[in-house]
Amino acid sequence: MGPHDDNRKDTIMRTAIPTAAIFILSAVFAVAQNVIYVDAARGDDQLDGLSPQKALRSIAAAMAKVQPGDTVSLGAGQCFYENMVFLRGGSAWQPITIEGNGATLSGLAPVPADQWQDLGDGLFFQADGTRVGAQAPYLIDRDNQRLEGSRKPEELKPGQACWLPKGIYLRCAAGVTPAQLELRGTYRPCGVTMTNISYVTIRNLNAEYFANDGFNMHGYCRGLHYENICGRHNGDDGFSNHEDVSAVVRGGHFHHNNYGIQDISVARSLYQGVLVENNRLAGADFWGGFRSMEDSLVRNNAGRQVAIHSTTTATVGYEPDDPMAAGLLFLKNVVINGGSQGLVVMGNARATVQRCCILDSTVGASVMNSAALHLFQSLIRHPADGQALRLQGGLLRANGNAYYPGAFRINDQDYPPTAFADYQNASGQDAQSVLGEPAFRGMFLAQQPMISHGGQRRAPGIASPIDLPVGDIAPPEPQAGSRPLQFDFDFENENPWSRAYVWPEHGPDGTAIATQAVLSEQQAASGKQAVAVSAQFPPGDKAKTWQLKLFSVRFDCLERPVTALSFKLFGDGSNTRFVPRVRDRSGEQFYGPEGRLDWQGWRTISWNLKDQPPRCQGGNNNQVQDGPPMEIVVDFYPEVPAAGAAVTFFLDDLSVRCD
Repeated sequence: MGPHDDNRKDTIMRTAIPTAAIFILSAVFAVAQNVIYVDAARGDDQLDGLSPQKALRSIAAAMAKVQPGDTVSLGAGQCFYENMVFLRGGSAWQPITIEGNGATLSGLAPVPADQWQDLGDGLFFQADGTRVGAQAPYLIDRDNQRLEGSRKPEELKPGQACWLPKGIYLRCAAGVTPAQLELRGTYRPCGVTMTNISYVTIRNLNAEYFANDGFNMHGYCRGLHYENICGRHNGDDGFSNHEDVSAVVRGGHFHHNNYGIQDISVARSLYQGVLVENNRLAGADFWGGFRSMEDSLVRNNAGRQVAIHSTTTATVGYEPDDPMAAGLLFLKNVVINGGSQGLVVMGNARATVQRCCILDSTVGASVMNSAALHLFQSLIRHPADGQALRLQGGLLRANGNAYYPGAFRINDQDYPPTAFADYQNASGQDAQSVLGEPAFRGMFLAQQPMISHGGQRRAPGIASPIDLPVGDIAPPEPQAGSRPLQFDFDFENENPWSRAYVWPEHGPDGTAIATQAVLSEQQAASGKQAVAVSAQFPPGDKAKTWQLKLFSVRFDCLERPVTALSFKLFGDGSNTRFVPRVRDRSGEQFYGPEGRLDWQGWRTISWNLKDQPPRCQGGNNNQVQDGPPMEIVVDFYPEVPAAGAAVTFFLDDLSVRCD
């Protein structure tokens, strides 16, 4: 070799390494990425799941097969009565993707009707091994109404229940047995469960009625992305990151849980475009770590709407004085509405709040202990008997805000609106802030483009835009002829009928009756497809009339009562009776005019609730719709011969109007 051969060799090696690296990366990306299909109605776990025609039946079978880079595609709008437990994660290059397609995970299961012990005086007991603690299981009845009551069984009233560590207590009205209530319980612990799982994307998925959390992440997880998810009616949290988890949620709806969101320890969480509402204990409850929330609405939760606390970190291997133990919260373009406390910062936590609105909470923002709040360019409106800000040992940095009416408390010293200057002197803050309704309104109008999402309302569902209460922040001048709100579905891209339900649920041999409500090209009034709602009824001793209920999606963003609805219905000449109805947030029913399928072909069914007032439960026709959310329901009453039969009804072009 000559004197320059080493240099030439070095040059060759330096050029060969990138070439090899490119080859390796190309090989990585060349690996086939599978789509695994899951169909709860027609799938079979003995198949490979690699096409819709060979779909698996259970999520558990799919999770056993899925590998990095794969996608699991769930049946559109289907309900899966099981958990989604991750056995492995993906990688930064090849994440695992869950395409929920609007499917729902449900933690419900029927309560065994033959295991109740009669304790007398209408009180019944059923032993149960469900672990009660972090889990908060409960019962619901046939109308999905939660049975609540005292934690002391002897204090339960008729129609109430409590689920204790030793089992379930239920008190029935006179002459009523537990079996008649058709009870279901939140037996499954969590909807989506991950422990030390990373690089997963989940889209368009609901998790409801689980004893613990809808979405539950533990251990060391990173690279988790969620888009358009919903956690509702769970015993503890709608969404929860524990320990050392890094996650991004873009588009989420968390409602009717104990906590809408509860993140604990050193987790890093980013929330964008989330709606957190109507939760039983708190809205977004954060402990330690780093949290960011933007373009979101947190409203009407019991207790605290948003809170950041300090926490301990020893259990995850961090030093006790690690900055992540203190807790850091960033809020921007967030509307907080209602509850006893809007924002709470406590312990050693730090919070930065900019361009936010805190509305109608008894106390707008509280800063406790050694915590610190930096509040800028924001608006706080509170009731006359409340305070905009309450400082109890905390540190405040505030400026450029608007308050109305504008009462404050600093270390037990109250400053009413007439003493705003005294408050400013005592706090040393808010030199550029303003007080009073005109200032509040003027500042709101100046920053309305920031806090209002604008855009046009779309049909409701987990992918809907957040509905910020702009009209409640600064009421506009009265305008004649308020525009009605209307949702129209053409069934070409989405199915507004979320589920079908049969009563009774089981045939004579105890087998559950299969139902489905899916888009089909078999019939269509307009376009290429309509929804086909079907059920397979078993043989019986004699001909029988069944009830087949078709439920719409939950219209969460309606602000006014439903005043009119219409849909197209395919007549098959069977003379099957049908009845449309509206079901409101409280579960009250508003029944419309009934009809019969005594024609052939498509016909438009219209119901104007003003011209044809609904029939209500119990004959109380003075009921007022309580919502949102609302549901539209169509009940069919097919006459099934003794030999059994399969029935299918077709609907198209649903329109729902609110004046």
